[in-house]
Amino acid sequence: MCSSSESIVFNAPYPTVIYPLVTAKEVKDLKRKIRGLNKLLNKPRTSLPELQPFLFQLMEAMNVLIISSRYQYTTEARSIIEMGFRTTKMLEDIVIRVVLRGDSPRVVYDAHLAELQKSIVVSRESSQGTSSLI
Repeated sequence: MCSSSESIVFNAPYPTVIYPLVTAKEVKDLKRKIRGLNKLLNKPRTSLPELQPFLFQLMEAMNVLIISSRYQYTTEARSIIEMGFRTTKMLEDIVIRVVLRGDSPRVVYDAHLAELQKSIVVSRESSQGTSSLI
């Protein structure tokens, strides 16, 4: 093995800084929203069958975003997370409007789709306008 005159040197790796994909503040906000959603689940309108897919997707999306805080930040992954936050925001609005205001889930969902399609058309038109300048 080793003689008494030889010494073994262990080099400790430099600590690496890991930037989380989802920040601690975002996780705290998501957990707060989940607590609020759990209180909202006591309302009678949350048992509507047509609302169940939206509730399930909302809870699932929030939990996935929280779990994503364990992963390291990359620009590609963060863009996916941003899309998850936008989806969560839309689902929150649908659930709140159906449960508290009494709106129809389909009507609220269709309104969000129309708004999304309008924003896609506007972004395509603006990107086509800039490409013609080149």
